[in-house]
Amino acid sequence: MTYAAEIWNTKANPALNEFDTLCGETHENILGCQRKTSRVAMRAELGVLSQQAERDVKSLMFLHRVCTMGQERLTRKVYECVKRDEMIVYVESEALKE
Repeated sequence: MTYAAEIWNTKANPALNEFDTLCGETHENILGCQRKTSRVAMRAELGVLSQQAERDVKSLMFLHRVCTMGQERLTRKVYECVKRDEMIVYVESEALKE
């Protein structure tokens, strides 16, 4: 279910909350716990991360791959352009605050 999660826009996808709830219910069934049992305790017992944490790890790993790939790669060029444009917008917004 986390296929290509590193490029998802997780803030704009309410279906992910349903998926997280479904995972919690699955953990309850596996462990045979009551509904009142903490989700954190169930994940710790099973040794798994939350779905949000897994998506965050995948995103960071993807960012690392992009940052360490060669300068000639198209993905790296696009990343550098986006990063540069975001920096320009940030500098302009900071100048407006002053």
